[in-house]
Parts: sequence; C-alpha cells; structure tokens
Amino acid sequence: MISILLLFISAVNMSATEKGVASWYGAENKVSASGKRLNHKVPALAHKTLPLGGGTLAAGGGGVAAGTCVLGGIVAAPALLCASFVMHSQAERVETQTERYIAKIDENEAQQWRLCEETNVFVCRANELEESTLRLETELKSVLAAADPDSEEEAYRVAKIAAALGQLLEQSVLPKSQASA
Repeated sequence: MISILLLFISAVNMSATEKGVASWYGAENKVSASGKRLNHKVPALAHKTLPLGGGTLAAGGGGVAAGTCVLGGIVAAPALLCASFVMHSQAERVETQTERYIAKIDENEAQQWRLCEETNVFVCRANELEESTLRLETELKSVLAAADPDSEEEAYRVAKIAAALGQLLEQSVLPKSQASA
C-alpha cells in the first residue's frame, strides 16, 4: 500500500520529495491531515503540505478515479510487458517464416524464368528446323519434277538435297546442352 502511495505522490508532484508514514483513517466523518472530512465511500489521499489532490472528483481531488488509474497502471504494466514479450516472440517467428516463404518464391520465380527462356529457345529451334525442312522439301520436289533420270549431274543434285533433308530430320529440337541432360 505504501509503494502505491509513493508512486501516486511521485506521479502527482514530480518536484516534491518527502518521507513519512502513511496512515489509514477508517472511521466515518473524521478529519484528514488536509482538513477534509473522510467518507468511507470515497477514499482520499492527503498530506499537510503536499498538494496531492485527495478527495472526491467533485471537490477537485483525485479520489477513487486517481487511485484506480494508478492501481490500473501498476497491474496493467507487467501484464502488458509480458504480453509484449510473447507477441514479439510470435512476430519474430512469423517474420522468419515469411522470409523463408519469400526466399522460396524468389527461387521458384527464377526457375520459372529459366524454364521460359528454355522454352523460347526450344520454340525458336523448332521454327528454324521446320522452316529449313519445308525449304529443302520444296527444293527437292522442284528438282525431282524437272530432273532428267538419265543425267548423272541431276541425280547427284537430287541425292545431295535428299541427304541434307535426311540430316536435318535427324537434328534434335533441343540444343546440345539440353539434349544430353
């Protein structure tokens, strides 16, 4: 009780310091040290020289309201402190987990970009092979349609185009670095 009283005194008047004995007045209608009448329904804090603001709120004092505030602060402060430690610990765990998720997302995003690049290379390579195959096929059909079967020179030309077309058809669509993987 005395520690609450001293805390209240220091909260009311920070420049005043005084030591003394705290008293409890229990009987109705007795006079306090400040000269105010005691009322068992309205606790009061009083001092002869320090303006502690005791008495009822209606009389301009702190009374029950001030006592409730001080007591509430004394009770709530440790609870708030403990709760803040618990919440801080939980926040750190959530932050760590969030950082792990972000790292995993970054890793997956990088992998997706690599796959997109590889897919683009694949599509470009497939388009090149298709274009070359169609060009050689068209050339081979044209040479075959106009070729003289008895001419060795034209037969050699047809064989050369057919061989190039065969080599092109054996080409892998994947680049060499990916075909072996």
